[in-house]
Amino acid sequence: MRNEAPDPFEISIKAWRELPELMQALPVAFIAVVLVMIPLEYLRILTGFDGFALPHPKEAAEISLFYTFAKCLLGTPFVIAIYRRILLGEQKRTWLTVAAMRRTLWFFICIFLAILAPEIWLPVAILARGGVLPGELYYWATIVGMNLGFVFYVTTLFLFPAIAVDSTGAKWRAAIHDAVVTWAVTGPALLLTILPGVLLDPLKAALIDPMASRTTRLGMAIVNSIETNLLAAAIAVMACYLYRFHADRSRGAAVGDAAQAG
Repeated sequence: MRNEAPDPFEISIKAWRELPELMQALPVAFIAVVLVMIPLEYLRILTGFDGFALPHPKEAAEISLFYTFAKCLLGTPFVIAIYRRILLGEQKRTWLTVAAMRRTLWFFICIFLAILAPEIWLPVAILARGGVLPGELYYWATIVGMNLGFVFYVTTLFLFPAIAVDSTGAKWRAAIHDAVVTWAVTGPALLLTILPGVLLDPLKAALIDPMASRTTRLGMAIVNSIETNLLAAAIAVMACYLYRFHADRSRGAAVGDAAQAG
């Protein structure tokens, strides 16, 4: 039977629809990472993110790098739990074994590098917006960063579920090759999955006054923290379905080749 490629739109819708059930299954992990990320989001907003002015561009650039590090560190156990629950049916998570700690460390290193690579343009954009660097660099850095980020995320999409389930194929070269082979599905699926966040960000920036009170900024930090983790969860669910599809198709191709050779 032919293993047809999944519809990207259906995959993205299914990923978002499964979030309520997933949050019920992993309530402690989700709430914990949201609560810890709220102060980080608040700190970003105070230095000029999300529609506010940029009175301290250098500090904002430094915080953006620190935020990327902290976001990856805090989100790693949560995302690994999602991958292992969907792909392996794992209910209980044990983090104190050598294998689990090795897996978590490698996952963190890879996801930090994957996110840092395209976001390296963000400090340039911040400094340009704050007047430290030429203003025209802001637009170039933003455009290049967004496009580079999307391409990089697509090409490393299969790496993280492979690491989470301790697959022997959890290597950068193999993950990039698999993503390129399935680009026609992975690209649109990722784009459709992150679309709610892409549409929400300009709306939040337009609704928030630069002189907003601390209470308003704290509320925005809470919203941002919840949004960030829901988006990460949706991407993980989507990646699970595509990873499983590609694994099944590769297994089917291998069986077909063996049958022909026999």
